[in-house]
Amino acid sequence: CTGSQGSIASFHPLMEESHRLLASIVTILILLLVWSVRRCERANHLRGPSLVAVGVILVQIVLGAVTVFAKNAPFTVALHLLTATLFLGVSSVLAVVAFIAPERGWSLRTGTSPLGWAAVVGLYSVIISGSVVVSAGAQSACAAWPLCLHSSGATALLVVQTAHRGIVLVASVLVVTFLLVQLRSTRASGRRSADRSVSILRTPSGRSRKASAS
Repeated sequence: CTGSQGSIASFHPLMEESHRLLASIVTILILLLVWSVRRCERANHLRGPSLVAVGVILVQIVLGAVTVFAKNAPFTVALHLLTATLFLGVSSVLAVVAFIAPERGWSLRTGTSPLGWAAVVGLYSVIISGSVVVSAGAQSACAAWPLCLHSSGATALLVVQTAHRGIVLVASVLVVTFLLVQLRSTRASGRRSADRSVSILRTPSGRSRKASAS
């Protein structure tokens, strides 16, 4: 989209125009959501996430304009994608919080472990570095794997490709470690619950309740 009027029958202008139309619709919906939350007293716990969503989408609009004027520079495209995924995350949190009763407290800071946040940052880094690889044209700079040895590509493109592979490796380790820790914690919690149930049944009151139930 070059800013000129005319047909958008070709693929790329059509996608760009559709993207801007959808962004406008989403912005209007988010603003309506904030207005609705402010009018509803029982939705006070949604004010924080909804305001964050507004801030993120405003930043996204500015970055979209910067990306257009920068002619899709790899760095601005990566930032634009990062903000889009951040908005998706904020919207997901907002949707989950909407199902939480207002009297119940919740916090992302206390509910997520540092390892979980590290895994999230790692995944974001993979998305951004992958976007930089594609935007810079470095996807074919290295034909070897896992290291870029004896490659004929430009040095800058090799650096981008190698950095992306390193980020993928670190993020993969973080995600797998987080999943294993969560799995172990879930199993341990299940065993503790089972042990408590057995101990209750072994007490005299527990046996009497079991006998009366039978």
